[in-house]
Amino acid sequence: MKKWILRNQKAEQGFTLLEMLAVIAIIGILSGVVARSIWHHIIESKQEKAGMDIAMIESSVEMYRLYNGKLPADLQSLARINEKTKKRYIKELPLDPWENEYVFIYPSEWGDFEILSLGADGQIGGDGEDKDISNYKRKRD
Repeated sequence: MKKWILRNQKAEQGFTLLEMLAVIAIIGILSGVVARSIWHHIIESKQEKAGMDIAMIESSVEMYRLYNGKLPADLQSLARINEKTKKRYIKELPLDPWENEYVFIYPSEWGDFEILSLGADGQIGGDGEDKDISNYKRKRD
């Protein structure tokens, strides 16, 4: 009789398969919710970084124009030492957060010039992570 009681007590100490599956399902659902939230913040932070880079490049373009009386032919001109002024207007031209080069459009339909990141897809247009970021569109939003 004692053996039977001890055997039943030992059997009730573990979790059933159904309980384990329920816990795993709950953990999976919570992980999905957290991952989606984190991904959204990663996209936003990349777009914010692109906006800050564009503002820095825009300032360098304006400084180039101030010293040279004209806009640079391309953005790479900002990182080279200018023969006329013996100045470099930006130490190093950054890539956008998606590892693409920023686009310099001169003249632009929005103003004198436009500095543009084409987003994650590297194509003009798009929504979400693929949204283009510009010095003029940024000011209009």
